[in-house]
Amino acid sequence: MNNRIKGLFVNVVLVFLLVGCATIKLIEEKNVKWKSGKFSSELPTGWSKYSWPGNILSLTRDGSYLQYIFISKTKTNKELQKTKKKITEDLLLQELSEIIKDELSLSDGITNFEVISQKPANIDGIDAFRLEYIFKNSEMVDYHGVVYGFVFKKKYYEISYCAMQQHYHAVSIDAFEKFIKNFKVEQS
Repeated sequence: MNNRIKGLFVNVVLVFLLVGCATIKLIEEKNVKWKSGKFSSELPTGWSKYSWPGNILSLTRDGSYLQYIFISKTKTNKELQKTKKKITEDLLLQELSEIIKDELSLSDGITNFEVISQKPANIDGIDAFRLEYIFKNSEMVDYHGVVYGFVFKKKYYEISYCAMQQHYHAVSIDAFEKFIKNFKVEQS
């Protein structure tokens, strides 16, 4: 009887694992085109697309704790979680990037947050900012991140990349920058 219960337990766990993994899809040459609402780009081959609560798009190559690309959106005039500041449509890019920098630096599990560069950017004709930073997580592992942020149609959009500094950043940053270069915004 004990072995039957163990066998049943193993089968139940396997079903949950298979169902949970059903939302992960490997990106191959034939399915690199991506579109969601007014946005489109080419996804990096060899990466995987998966579901993550609150994100428009979530990608990883080796696992989300090793590196990821996220696209998220937030309504303007809504208080941010950590700083309690609000993103408004009339903010200057410098002000917007400062708010996001502050929000990132206060994120749970982040220590030794340091900005590498903070500058204006352009994403398919839309004024944006590019914020590059490094930090350590709660286990003191070094990470390297880049955020592109912009306001579009009364919402704040963020295209984020983050990877472990050792090895994973060097092998995946080019895929992220290519994703940004190919990012298109339908402005109608």
